[in-house]
Amino acid sequence: MWCSPGTHETAALLISALRIPLVAKIADIGAGSGALLVRLRDLGYSHLSAFDMEPIAPPLDEIPVNICDLNEPFCEGNCGKFDLVTAVEVIEHLESPRAFLRQLRSLVSAQGTLIISTPNIANILGRFEFFINGSLRFFGKKTYLEQRHISVLSLDQLRWALEEAGFTVTTVVTAGSFVKPWIRRLYSPMAAFVRLICGQLASGDVILVVAQASTIPDLNKLRRYRDKYR
Repeated sequence: MWCSPGTHETAALLISALRIPLVAKIADIGAGSGALLVRLRDLGYSHLSAFDMEPIAPPLDEIPVNICDLNEPFCEGNCGKFDLVTAVEVIEHLESPRAFLRQLRSLVSAQGTLIISTPNIANILGRFEFFINGSLRFFGKKTYLEQRHISVLSLDQLRWALEEAGFTVTTVVTAGSFVKPWIRRLYSPMAAFVRLICGQLASGDVILVVAQASTIPDLNKLRRYRDKYR
């Protein structure tokens, strides 16, 4: 899956909750192994496309792959418009997250939806790690060098960047965990208490955001953010 266990499952549940029609055109950006596309195909979606630097292996013959560099303007030309675009565990690997979001906006139809994720640096383990040594979970030297986690985005930063790009955030959830199941069961009685004290982001290794395409960026809201923190 190339992401924490439970992330794709939650993305699929979000799509089901949004009642995305089975005839919808869907593009998965940074498709990797194609695991999310296979899950969507099994749910009955047939108009699927992939964008990635390399072909999906093994290939999914019925799903076209657009070979592209996501650090470059990959939507130029006749890419078309999509009712739903997914970008799961991609943006943290890219050099310019905001340029990437503008590219995604050009792919999403006028009434379309984007589901995007990024590592949750604010979960309880991440807070402990930052408290102890001042480093961000998922963005240490090992993940920087081996997994190329090079762009950190908090939930607020992701929300503001989405609004700048022409999206309106409608839903935020957390999902996934690399922690072994038996350990999760051990501390599960404390999970509700931790979320109550520390908020929504206290659990889950990944933040999943649902955003709707808007006509233009909400410049008034962006100005209020600017004035608030000036």
